[in-house]
Amino acid sequence: IDILSDKQREQLIEEKRIETERKNEEKKVQWKIAKNFIFLWGGIISLFIIGISFIEYKKYHPTIYMTKEENKIAIDLGLSVKWATCNIGANSPEDYGNYYGWGDVTGRIITRIKEPANITDLKFPPRNEATILPSSITNGPFDMAKANWGNNWRLPTRDEAEELLSQCKISNAEIINGKYCFKLTGPNGNHIFLPLADIRFYDGDIMRGSQSAQAIVWTGDLSDVQQYDDKYRKMAYSLNINELGRNGVWDGEVKHKVGVSLRWFGIPVRAVMNKKRLLYY
Repeated sequence: IDILSDKQREQLIEEKRIETERKNEEKKVQWKIAKNFIFLWGGIISLFIIGISFIEYKKYHPTIYMTKEENKIAIDLGLSVKWATCNIGANSPEDYGNYYGWGDVTGRIITRIKEPANITDLKFPPRNEATILPSSITNGPFDMAKANWGNNWRLPTRDEAEELLSQCKISNAEIINGKYCFKLTGPNGNHIFLPLADIRFYDGDIMRGSQSAQAIVWTGDLSDVQQYDDKYRKMAYSLNINELGRNGVWDGEVKHKVGVSLRWFGIPVRAVMNKKRLLYY
């Protein structure tokens, strides 16, 4: 039996309508929040994927920096040649500059770790199978210093690198604008700095920090040393100064040598310039 009056029935219907609308509004708000949450996390995930993709892209497409003309300065250290004050691609002594494979004047050829050694061998320097690996690239078309800075500049030879290390006083690494650098003071009192830029390894990874820490630059001379006695893994000479252990711990002793490095390692370049000869009449 319907005991409600018309007015009560209308009021009940109105309350149900209002309750239904309230629930519908709540559902709309909840769905809006859910959509915003989905969009937010979708955006974060997309940005993360894009960031990772960009990092991977940059590993194989490194930015190549240019050294301004006013920063291409040759310092006479009292040695047989003058040495540049900064690396190729750098604009201050502490800057790392660009990383170059031996004979790659572009700095853009990156080695993939799974690439066959015979394929990699032909890229450093770039040549075909009929071309013999040059014993020196100094002053030639594969000279990274000459190609990037001009004809007055060139890669140092092994002997010139040995001279730099043997004739200069090498001071403990000091921090310049947040970067560690070794100071090399020549017999005449002039000096240069070499930053601990380390190397570009396989797949574009830079070895730095806890993995290793060294100041290293290429020479233009090929070595007879072959990794694993593999003819495709012949190495080239590089100048190395290393004061940090593999865990980044100082041991108080500066170690330096002209050693050998795999030609497809990305290594900074420090250019040299011949001294002008005096003419006597």
